[in-house]
Amino acid sequence: MLKISDYEFLLELYHSKSITQAAHALYISQPALTKRLRQIEQELGTILVNRNVKGVQFTMEGNYVIEYAKKEIADYRELKMALNGITKKNSAALNLASANTIATEVLPDLLRRYQEKFPDIHINLRALGSDDAVQCIYNSIADVGFVCSDQPRSFESVFIRREYMTLISDHPVSICDLPFLPRIDFISNQNSDLLISNWWNNHFDIPPYVSMNVSSVQTCIRLVQRGLGYSILMDRAAYEDLPGIHRQMLYSSSGEPISRNDYMIFLPEAAKKPHVSEFISFCRDCFLRGILEKPCFA
Repeated sequence: MLKISDYEFLLELYHSKSITQAAHALYISQPALTKRLRQIEQELGTILVNRNVKGVQFTMEGNYVIEYAKKEIADYRELKMALNGITKKNSAALNLASANTIATEVLPDLLRRYQEKFPDIHINLRALGSDDAVQCIYNSIADVGFVCSDQPRSFESVFIRREYMTLISDHPVSICDLPFLPRIDFISNQNSDLLISNWWNNHFDIPPYVSMNVSSVQTCIRLVQRGLGYSILMDRAAYEDLPGIHRQMLYSSSGEPISRNDYMIFLPEAAKKPHVSEFISFCRDCFLRGILEKPCFA
């Protein structure tokens, strides 16, 4: 029996028309995607997709399943909305999903300002990893998301801020010495991890000596302050004027600072709700005016 996640999987493949693009959007490998597709076809007892030089093409049976999947997903989202209290009876509930760092550094002031202006709106906030926040928006579990880095899916997006790749340590260190020094890694989103990994591979032929892995950027910074290692972060917290922290911005081979953008994202249908649209406009105005920005170090 197929699950909602199976229908969402098929719909992503249907829209992508490409095994490669669908695997990227779903954060899985191409072999894993192909295996899952074959399992679904075995469950249904029919071929849903044919592959050719142009990508993938759904069969007549596959197109029928896609139409069924759309209905099942719509019904499931309606159920989730009802369970989360987003009905006509309780239309003033605002569901948010955010990357942990943005929830810590941006949302407290943003939501305080918003609640002062709209005190009757009830806010439900989920502070998650950035990739998990993306999934909440994609599955309509949340109305608006705050995420790190560009996203592969076609969300509506509003630019929040730019973050720069920064080396932090308790004393000045030479870049060429990094492979021989203990590194403290912060578990971040896939895009940020890839940027840091690419920078490292462009500079060194050996892997880093990672001595610690932590889930909180604040924990990471405190460990660095205690002299337990250096860290490479793409987070605004690395720019703060904290005692015992030495900072170096890192650059590409062409001399450009390496950066990522953070965004507010949402699906077009979510923005049709009046209170969600109002919240989006409020946030867009705050971000454009930069009233929540912290200064970047020189």
